[in-house]
Amino acid sequence: MRYKGISWDNELFAREDDPENGGDTIRSEGFHTQAGYFILREKLEIATRFSMVDPDTDISSDLKKEYSGGVNYYFLKHRSKIQTDFSHIITDKGGEGEMRDNIFSTQYQIVF
Repeated sequence: MRYKGISWDNELFAREDDPENGGDTIRSEGFHTQAGYFILREKLEIATRFSMVDPDTDISSDLKKEYSGGVNYYFLKHRSKIQTDFSHIITDKGGEGEMRDNIFSTQYQIVF
């Protein structure tokens, strides 16, 4: 959805993988939802995202969650832009508890 500087995207996925060696079928599923808002029309955008993935639905302790927030600056729309974001990732490790990671990234894109 796009409306007056506001964006909202959602995605849901489900997958089945049948190993070549004849092992059990692996079923995975997940989703993400992302929202953004242009503070400066078509130039400066803030965004947030939440995603969750279950890599194997038969295993109860392998869930992965990601919480992210970022800022994007568009010089020439998507042809030239800089993006920076911070993500907090939580991975369920079963009886070992949770593993928590923080990722900060910045990237510049130019299309010619």
